[in-house]
Amino acid sequence: MATTAIIKVTEGQLVAGEEYRLALEDMRKRAAALVKVKDVESYGRGLEIVSRGRSDVKQITALYEVERLRLSAPLEELRKQYKALIAEIEAVVGPVERDCSRWRIAEQDAAKREQEKLNKGKRAADRVEVKPNLNSVPGARLVTKYRVEIPNERKLKEWLMRRAAFHEYLWIDFDGIAKRAREQKDPQKTEEEFGGLIKVWKE
Repeated sequence: MATTAIIKVTEGQLVAGEEYRLALEDMRKRAAALVKVKDVESYGRGLEIVSRGRSDVKQITALYEVERLRLSAPLEELRKQYKALIAEIEAVVGPVERDCSRWRIAEQDAAKREQEKLNKGKRAADRVEVKPNLNSVPGARLVTKYRVEIPNERKLKEWLMRRAAFHEYLWIDFDGIAKRAREQKDPQKTEEEFGGLIKVWKE
């Protein structure tokens, strides 16, 4: 009995009922009873089990492929609709978000400079904190991103290879360097750490 005769496709699912489970169990018992191929007879029984299983796999694959192709068209259409809608929103929001991010970074940098100026030469107890004048709007959280540019990859690779502590960067891991910049929150410091051979900026 071919196991696939009792497998059906229902609402995009391959459904195997009790008859399939029984047929599969019968196949398992036959394989277990075989124990080991040791002569012509056991070899023949083994080939019958393999033939039956492979035949079932082909039929199940055929059912799967038909259903996959049927479902792929609406899924692809859904994906296109999603991308189109997101692109429409990003076309409006993206430039504004970048502009807000640039202004926020400028305000934060200005506050930092002002704080350093006011605290220059003062004892820790007398130092003041200067906070940037920023609004907060629910759902509009801006995350500072650190971009990395490498003007000359060959020079950077040579520089890295001379420093055993930088083995993780030997293949110039842009994400890894950007992560380092996020941790340090100081583009100039990150640039100096990499011998001045990279450019890091916030946005």
